[in-house]
Amino acid sequence: MLGATMPGNMEICRRLATYILVQPDSKPPLLPIFMHGLVPSLLSFIDTQEPAEQTVSVELLMTIISSSLTAALHLELALSSSEALGQASSAIARRLALELRSRRSSQTGKIILKRLSSSQSFVTNFPVFMGGGGSTKAASQGNLEELSK
Repeated sequence: MLGATMPGNMEICRRLATYILVQPDSKPPLLPIFMHGLVPSLLSFIDTQEPAEQTVSVELLMTIISSSLTAALHLELALSSSEALGQASSAIARRLALELRSRRSSQTGKIILKRLSSSQSFVTNFPVFMGGGGSTKAASQGNLEELSK
């Protein structure tokens, strides 16, 4: 992550991660593994970093999440397949939003949720992030029911 602090390197990291995560032929699909397996661990790790490192890490993680989910949605539309990456991007986003909302003690999770929720283009594509960091019991229950299907 230290290399991402150099000018232009953040964009290179984002593009490379997005490219790798949304490859439709990867077996197993990497995007769901990253979002549901690695992101929770990264949130915990980033919370323990020094403030200067945290800023860069949060920015990089937030841009990778946003870019990857948006690219996945565009890939689904181009291929006319909602499961081109193992799961529909909307299902991945729904589960990620639930994870971020459930991490009340994670400052990193709160920041990422707030930033994603404040991006009008992201919320248009993934309305599950509408309403920011607020976590209503009904919305969470709806997400849990949807995830169990």
